[in-house]
Amino acid sequence: MQLVATRSDDIDLDRAQRQARIDLAAAHRLAVEHGFSEGIFNHFTLAVPGRDDRYYQIPFGLHWAEVTASCLMEVGYDGAVLAGEGDVEASAFCIHAPIHRLVPKHACVLHTHMPFASAFDPPRRRTARTGRPDRDRLSGDGRL
Repeated sequence: MQLVATRSDDIDLDRAQRQARIDLAAAHRLAVEHGFSEGIFNHFTLAVPGRDDRYYQIPFGLHWAEVTASCLMEVGYDGAVLAGEGDVEASAFCIHAPIHRLVPKHACVLHTHMPFASAFDPPRRRTARTGRPDRDRLSGDGRL
């Protein structure tokens, strides 16, 4: 299946878009199975087949184990939710929208913070709760 088509009549768009949603939801669930879902600032996005102005993204705060094909939002390159419901996570938009817009041949963009990255931060520091376990550390004087 071709994910990015230059002409919308080259593919069955309904079928391609449905399969793209299924594949992206499956990628999220596989990432959970393999331990790549730590924190909430990980992002998987996929260009909407046959469209050159939007991509699929999950709503902010949804755990990857809960992702289904039907929960994916279509997000425009301006950050507007064009289809679906939920909030657009700002860092996902800032990283992924420009990639999808500027390099359309790369239909899928995957961004994770592997749990092993946490090993590089000294354990003697206190933990703050910002949703980024790999970076959620405060120095002794309370500064990030």
